[in-house]
Order: sequence, then C-alpha cells, then structure tokens
Amino acid sequence: MKWKNLLVATIVAAIPCVASPAFAVPGAWEQVGKTGEWVETKFLSATAGALWSVESDGTLYMTTEKGAWEQVGPAGNLKDVRAFVAAEDALWALAGDNLYRTKRGGWTKVGDGGWANTTFITVMGGDLWSIEKDGTLYRTDKAGNYKQVGKKGDWSGTQILTVLDGELWTIEKTGTLYRTDKTGAWKQVGKTGDWINTQVMTGMNGELWSIERGGDLYRTQKNGEFQKIGKSGDWKGTSKMTALNGFLWTIEKSGSLYRTATR
Repeated sequence: MKWKNLLVATIVAAIPCVASPAFAVPGAWEQVGKTGEWVETKFLSATAGALWSVESDGTLYMTTEKGAWEQVGPAGNLKDVRAFVAAEDALWALAGDNLYRTKRGGWTKVGDGGWANTTFITVMGGDLWSIEKDGTLYRTDKAGNYKQVGKKGDWSGTQILTVLDGELWTIEKTGTLYRTDKTGAWKQVGKTGDWINTQVMTGMNGELWSIERGGDLYRTQKNGEFQKIGKSGDWKGTSKMTALNGFLWTIEKSGSLYRTATR
C-alpha cells in the first residue's frame, strides 16, 4: 500500500478488478473509507457481515464493507479491555479479571472472574478458547463454564492465535506453525521457523493468510505449503488484520483501512 507516487496508487485503486469481487484477483487491494479514520483502533475483528473495532479510548464501532461506521454503546465502554474478538454470534472482551459478552453493545459479565492471566482469546464452535500466561489452553461456554483442554503449558510459546475450519492455529516464538483440534491434540505444520517473521494471521475459506514484517502477504494451505500473494511490500504498514466475506481487511499504522481480495 505504501507507494510513494500518489498517482500510481490512485490508478491502481481505480482498476475495476479491485473494486468489484467479480473481477478481483488475489492480492488486489483498495482503500475503504477516509484516510486515517482508524488511527486510534486498538482491536479489529469481524462477524455478522461487519467489522468491529475498539478505539484506544475504549469506544466500540461497527463498520460496513463500504466504510460507513457507527458508534455502538456508550463512549469509552471498553476502556479497560485488553483482549477482544468478534466471532459467530457475539463479541467477547477481557477486562481485568473478568470476561464479557455482547451482541450489540450491552455487555454481560460471563462467569465469576478468573481471567487475569489470560493472554489470547478466540471463538470456535460457539465457545471461547483462551490461552493463559503459562501456556495452558481452556474452553469456555456462553455461561462461563470452562475446562482445561490438552496438557498444561503446551501452548507456552504462542505468539499468534487464529481459527480455521474447526481447529486452532498458532505460531510460536520459534516461528513454527501448529494446528490443534478440539481435544487439545496438536501437531506441527510445515517446517520449523517458517513463520518467524509473521506479524498477523487469520483463517478464511480453508486457508491461512499472513503478513510478514517486510509487508509481504502469504497464503498457506493446511499442509503447510505457502505462496506469496500480490506485490512485495504492499502490506508493509499493516498493524491489524481480520477476514470478512472473502476479503482481508487491514488497518495500517497511518490509520487507513484497506480490503484485499483473496480470490
């Protein structure tokens, strides 16, 4: 996205194959909304046909695929949130020792605390999946009932967590990719260290999508085979990424929102 020549960027964004999914090619991208409108975004996720973001002041917003956004709930309602995910039929957030859930901004406390040591959360099969500081994996239902999954500490090196087709996918500090099923059974995917430079990753349509520190976009199959998509460095400024309706949605450090075709 970081072309120095503004004219070139304007021409590329105007190509019909970028703007229309019917003509899109993998790696084609376009800016959505106004430049810099998401500069204060702290968390970005997607569900129910919309993007959901939490600003640094704790305000929740919903954004359509055309870039139209609206505030959801009171301003600053999520000021103390340290983890956030929108998935399936609800939004989930961690604040202090508590877990909260909502469908539209009226947050309800789930369970009776015990979340102070949770570092990662995601949603799969209607349940919340979380990893503690010590690397232990837990599964929690909508009522707050939780249970340990797998062996204690098996995910201690986790740096990135996402979901793809009913499995958890994680990247460890070593840059190694793993897949974990609902029983907690895990196995390495691909070669050790192949994802050492990965900054963000998400799953969509049977594939993993990741962006490297140098700004390159990769598509990874479930067997670990990967392929670079698009032009080198086009996503160099990316700080956040999510998936929605066949597109990757990214926010750059400049605060601008982009969508990238995957088909």
